[in-house]
Amino acid sequence: ENQQPINIPYNFYEKNIGQTLPSFLGFFFPLLIIIVAAKITQIDHKNGGWQLMETQPLSKISIYLSKLTVLLIGNIIAIISFLVSFVFTVWLLLLIKDVPENVITDVPFGYLGQLIIRMFVAGLFLSIIQFVISVVFKSFILPILIGFFAMLGTLILDGFQIYRVWNPF
Repeated sequence: ENQQPINIPYNFYEKNIGQTLPSFLGFFFPLLIIIVAAKITQIDHKNGGWQLMETQPLSKISIYLSKLTVLLIGNIIAIISFLVSFVFTVWLLLLIKDVPENVITDVPFGYLGQLIIRMFVAGLFLSIIQFVISVVFKSFILPILIGFFAMLGTLILDGFQIYRVWNPF
């Protein structure tokens, strides 16, 4: 019997985002979090800003949470920038490339909205840990090295298919 292959329809955007997302979430997004957290805290370490801010009539927790909020806003900007540029690139690809019949070419806004929330929540724990490390160590390079080697160790363990539940990466 000659059987024809079944062509299951799929969304062109979802498929391509799913293929490139591991490289963004596995390397570029954590690296951005590490560098931005170190830079935000290093500015205040260098200028003695933490001591000056602690003399203000604000609680310490509000000072630290405001700096963490800046880091989290940076995370949202990075995530949205990645997805918007990716959607634009895939749209250009749709104009250039021939699309098979079973491909859905509508932009999946619901999927993208869920993806933004999932990526933000996934980066939340790593952002908090890296921010605390950056506040504790006054050096600029030491928190970056700690974060980078933790990320690199995670990628090596992932290559050997060793997964740790406690690992924020």
